[in-house]
Amino acid sequence: MNKLNLILALLLVLIFALILPGLFGDRKPEAVPEGIRIELEQANTPEAQLKGLSGHVPLVGVKGMLFEFEFPQAVCMWNKDVDFPVSVGFFDEKWRLLNAEEMAAHSEKKTCSKVAAKYAIEMRAGWFDLKRKEIVK
Repeated sequence: MNKLNLILALLLVLIFALILPGLFGDRKPEAVPEGIRIELEQANTPEAQLKGLSGHVPLVGVKGMLFEFEFPQAVCMWNKDVDFPVSVGFFDEKWRLLNAEEMAAHSEKKTCSKVAAKYAIEMRAGWFDLKRKEIVK
């Protein structure tokens, strides 16, 4: 009976080891606008959205920040306390790119969606220009 209990305990530990990281968000979310995989940090609270990339290390490769809004709305962003330039793409609820804009480092100029957006993604400068043909089909 002790061997059976030990095997069951080990199985439970294995199951929890596989499930718990997903439950507690150890993994970074990935978004797939039009099939392009990018690794995103989420700014999913008002405080996180206000902070955005302030104090963040420069973005590289396919890493960025996702802003998800409660409902599609006119959205404006800025890059005031960010030490590097950023590309921002605005998306509708079906992940269609609405518009993409560039923001200079330390810029207080508002950069806005042209129509109501459900999501905004900030990536390294020039990223949306490089990927536009893949995103817009």
